This record gives sequence, structure tokens and C-alpha cells, in this order.
Amino acid sequence: IAHRGMPRRERENTLPSFAAALAAGAQGIELDVHATADGVVVVHHDPVTRAGVEIAVTRWTDLNPVDGAYVVATPIPTLASVCDAVGQRAELFVEIKGEGIEEAVGRA
Repeated sequence: IAHRGMPRRERENTLPSFAAALAAGAQGIELDVHATADGVVVVHHDPVTRAGVEIAVTRWTDLNPVDGAYVVATPIPTLASVCDAVGQRAELFVEIKGEGIEEAVGRA
């Protein structure tokens, strides 16, 4: 499992935090998942974002808005993107936080 100090270097449950954990030699990564209103499994600890957006009732494209040249600084990743980034380099421990999303998590 990643060293407990990793979240201090990068915001937890983000692609940069997982990359930092892998670079530090982590053999396992624990993450939390929810699903959006349109069924996209995303990696986020809480059911509501820092901006107060409830994940379960929000479409994927609305979680990481793009407004012209502006993109969210550290976007909420999908579980699929985390799986792609981690590959076989570490074991993923997925904590399902959203209700009734087990099938969607399995597909991701």
C-alpha cells in the first residue's frame, strides 16, 4: 500500500497521486469509487465534490467542466483511466462507496 505521506504530496484519489505512489514503489493502491448519473465510475472519496456537486446525480461531463481554455486543475479520474495508468504495476483495492454500482465497477 502507498505510504501514508503520499496524499500530502498530491490530492488523494487523483492520477497524480497514483503516479506518485507508483514512483515511490507502492505495490498496492486503495481508492474509492462512485458512479455518475450516466453510469461512469469515478474515483473520489466523498459522494459530493469540493465544489458541492453530488456525483450520483451529475453527468460525467459536468464533473470536470471545460470552459474554453479552462480545464479543472486536477480532474476527477474515471476508474478506467486509473486502471489504464496503473496497469500491472500495482494491485488496486477498490472501495465501492456508491450504492448499487457493483456491476458498473466490474465493467470498468
